[in-house]
Parts: sequence; C-alpha cells; structure tokens
Amino acid sequence: MRTEAYIITCKTNMHAGKGTADQGVIDNLVQKDHTEELPCVYASSLKGAFREYFEEYVYSKTRNFTGEERLTQSKIDEIFGWSSNRLETEKKTLQNGDAQMEESPKKGNYVFHDALLLSIPVRSNKQSFFQATSPMAIKRIVETLNTFGLSYKELDQFYASIKDITENKTYVYGLPSITNDLQIEFFSGFDAKENNPLKNVFGDYLVVVHDETFKLLNEDYNLPIVARNQLENGESQNLFYEQIIPRQSKFFFVTNSLKDSVDFEHFLSKHVKDMPVQIGANASIGYGFCHVLPLSATMKGGNKDE
Repeated sequence: MRTEAYIITCKTNMHAGKGTADQGVIDNLVQKDHTEELPCVYASSLKGAFREYFEEYVYSKTRNFTGEERLTQSKIDEIFGWSSNRLETEKKTLQNGDAQMEESPKKGNYVFHDALLLSIPVRSNKQSFFQATSPMAIKRIVETLNTFGLSYKELDQFYASIKDITENKTYVYGLPSITNDLQIEFFSGFDAKENNPLKNVFGDYLVVVHDETFKLLNEDYNLPIVARNQLENGESQNLFYEQIIPRQSKFFFVTNSLKDSVDFEHFLSKHVKDMPVQIGANASIGYGFCHVLPLSATMKGGNKDE
C-alpha cells in the first residue's frame, strides 16, 4: 500500500456543508470531525471534488494527448471507482478509444481520508494575518503520518517544542521582536520565538495557542457567518445564514493507493498549479478554490503562495 499526504490551502472562502443547522441563527453549518469538533472535509466530499476536477478539467485538457500525458476516463474510473448510479447514466462506449465501462460497480484504487484542519488565519495589526494552530492540530498530522509509516523530522520536533504550551501562553513565530502594541484577534500576551521551523507549511507568520483556545476559535459562532439570499425570478424568497471556512485556512489529508499506481499523484501535481481544485458548495460565487500540494513538496519549500 502506497500512502501520500497533502496540504490544502484555501485560496477562497470554503463551505463544505454538513447539511444541518444548529437550531439557531446558522442555517448551513460546515463539516466537523466527530472527535475534536474542528472543521474538516469529509472523505466522501473530498473524493467527489477530486473526481469532478479530474473529469471536468484534467481529462478535457489531456484528451488530445498520447501516452502517459493523457488522462483517460478508464484511468479516472481506476482511481475513483464507479457506482451503480453512474452505470445507469453512462452505459455507453467511452470516447477517444477508452474501453467500454464494466457492467458492475467497482471500488477505485485509491482510498481518501478526511481532510483535517491544520491552521486557520487570524487578523493582526502587524501583518494581514497569522496562521493559528495548536499542539492538537500538529499532533493529528504527526499521528496520521505515523499510522501509515511516514514521518517528517521537522514536524516531530515542532510538536515536541509546543506540546506543553499552557492555556495562558501564545507563541508567535515570524516577527523578530514582539512589541507592546502587537495585536492578534482573540489573543493577548505573546511569547516570541526565534524562528519558524515550519515556514514552508504555514508561511512566514505563525501563532500557536493552547488546544482549548484553538477549539474556541473554531466554535460555530466564532467562524465567519455570511448572509445569503435565495432568489426566484429576481425576487427574494429566503434569507439564510451560512458558515464558512476563511480563505488561507489549511487542511491536510492522506490517500492510500491499493495498487501500484501513481495516476492520482501524477495528474494532480501536473495540473493543480494551473487550475485550483474546487471543494465544497457555491462554486458559482467563487467558494472552495484550493491549492493542493504534496506534503513532501511543501516541506521542501514548494509552498510559495503566502
């Protein structure tokens, strides 16, 4: 079994919807994991987003290529599998010489895991924002990697340096010195750290807070909420409130390939630089456009977005 880890950076606001309300002012909630109650993207939503990306963008872009550079519908089916519902709508010979689809549902060669929150931006008077994370968030990526036999020394060492942070402490990385007038929303009283060992992952400016504080940052009424208006024939029919994950938030996820295949990694890394992956709802208003980079490339300085 082959395992790859990825970092998602939201380039626009994102709403991967939970499909339920909180019985209060928020009509549409974002997905959250059931253990820490932090925002996440369920594996099914993630897999669906990548399948749509591969079918609508990568496949159309490579259909006139030959050899390894071409993504075929057959390769997409091998990566993601296909269901009985899809068989009902696509019982036909596929274009461009692809073999005809088999007549029974089949599991894909790749297993997708939930994308878990790694950091969320918080505003500051010194920089436009700091990435905020916590020991729990770092521990989750370290333990996930270890589960599948992967590890990065920089992540392990960083977790060891922050795991004992107390509730009244806030570590700040990326500023040469802390001045009395530094302000970061939700926080006060900062401990300056000399350097940011995970600059390639988080960008230049990072703040580490206690786990309970990080949970508080991500509670329902602390995440951004936007008012939306449903129109029918130009008339307002329904005003509703929707929770969003702010742009520049970061998630991580892993995939397992059950066979000796690198099609997903190859085509994703080759094309995501040109066109971001759209994850979640509301693509028509620009939500959910994300850059996705292998963690291995990010640790080596491949993340140049910040």
